[in-house]
Amino acid sequence: MQWLDFTNMVNRIEMGVYWGARRQSLNASADATLSFLQELAQVVPEFAELSVVLSDVGNELPLFDWTVESTRNALKDGMNRNELDGSPISDLVYTSVLLCSGCKQWDLWSIRVQCAVYHDALFNSCEVQCANIDKSPRILNREEWLSIADAQIRCWRPDGGCLITSELVSPQFIVRPVRAGWLTYLSSDMLTSEPDLPVGVSTQRILRRGTMFEAWPSSFTDRRKSDVKRVRLLASSLKRAVSGRKICE
Repeated sequence: MQWLDFTNMVNRIEMGVYWGARRQSLNASADATLSFLQELAQVVPEFAELSVVLSDVGNELPLFDWTVESTRNALKDGMNRNELDGSPISDLVYTSVLLCSGCKQWDLWSIRVQCAVYHDALFNSCEVQCANIDKSPRILNREEWLSIADAQIRCWRPDGGCLITSELVSPQFIVRPVRAGWLTYLSSDMLTSEPDLPVGVSTQRILRRGTMFEAWPSSFTDRRKSDVKRVRLLASSLKRAVSGRKICE
């Protein structure tokens, strides 16, 4: 399976949030992950049944049973380990992948959590991906993406986040710590000044923790050059207003 990594985004939509080095116990990581999954299932019914990708199974993926213990086991299974002796890598801890079980293809609707990473060169993340728009049962709407982002921010307290499609992956859209997107979230710690926003971009405060910048396309199936230009102008404005702390590119 290939996960959306900003270079493999043909016909894909992803909402990701990102944060820097943060030590976190397995219990705390499981609690945050389960809380997010429960909120996500309330927003998007398709995520009410999930299958879990485990390292020792093939195409038959076990169903996620919505308990703290199941969440702990999924995170432990995804623990980054030394290739030589299998010991955990202390600074690179938990990665878990949970999938929408109704999908015909593994990577059609998916959730990926990487947490408890404590390394200056790397980052933590929580990503919700809707891949292959042409074959997807439906496309999530504006309100659903906003609710997903709100749940991600509430459960993970990230430094930044973005909702992106294939048009927004080039370097010109990079705004450390994230990228400018159809939605762009920056925590209060990241913003050093008020950006001069282009026409058509709106903002809202999120839980007193940061600001969400909204630059929606005309539609997700008909994204126009003028829509992309608006996000490019937003990126230029945000670059002058952020602290420059590197979380991801």
